[in-house]
Amino acid sequence: PGLRRMLWIDFIYWFAFAIFQTTFALFMARRFGFDVSQTGYFFAGFGVLGAVVQGLLIRPIVHRLGDKPTFILGLACTAFGLVCATFAPTLTLFTLALVPLAFGIGFGHPTVAALVSRAGRGDEQGRVQGAAGAMESLGRAIGPVWGNAALQRFGDAMPYMSAAACLVFTLVLSLSYTVTDSETALV
Repeated sequence: PGLRRMLWIDFIYWFAFAIFQTTFALFMARRFGFDVSQTGYFFAGFGVLGAVVQGLLIRPIVHRLGDKPTFILGLACTAFGLVCATFAPTLTLFTLALVPLAFGIGFGHPTVAALVSRAGRGDEQGRVQGAAGAMESLGRAIGPVWGNAALQRFGDAMPYMSAAACLVFTLVLSLSYTVTDSETALV
């Protein structure tokens, strides 16, 4: 039962991330009139911030809080950032909204992997990682379909709001998830 829950958490997390990632360029073009080059530079800056979080901050934070609390913090930051980005009327406010979003993603990616790795026994790691990889791939395949369809049909706010709703649902599922190993860092 714990493994099933963790696989659902993994799927929904990556589904929501794929919505954000694949609709970013269209969102920027619609909302701020960005072209491909401007969007690329903007997304690269966002990626650098996420890399700094993962490279410098994640280890001490996970060491202090544990994987599950750090993952939950990441979910909250990401959902908050998505909602703020959705309603940001100016490029400056949108840029500020990307800060908690980058921190959330930086906290979420490594800790969801750590939690998945502990979802099964040691002799099941290959199967667990294979199932998690399949769930991640499924989320990354379906997320863009939903995100881009929602953007076209319902406007530029719907993809980010639906991704935020998925992350809040994932947060609720994660609160009652029990980590099978100790809360020591695996990252």
